[in-house]
Amino acid sequence: MSKSPPQITVNPCPNCQGHHTFPLRIRRSPVMSLSGEANQPGPRKFTLLCTCPKTGQTFQTELTVTPPPSERIVSVEPDPAEEEDES
Repeated sequence: MSKSPPQITVNPCPNCQGHHTFPLRIRRSPVMSLSGEANQPGPRKFTLLCTCPKTGQTFQTELTVTPPPSERIVSVEPDPAEEEDES
């Protein structure tokens, strides 16, 4: 069973009022405590700059990511090569 790539859906788009799905690139790093046990970081909010595929205008949206145990989310950004237009 394969996992779907992470993505965010913006609905409505602030530029065209349609909806768009943006696949995401997420950089992670492992987290361990000094005792060797997993340390669970909390949720982290990211501001993403997305480009409306209809108008070409950029807009900001926010995403909160809760990392799995033993990982820290370093960065999240839209993957422009994989953008889908679902208007």
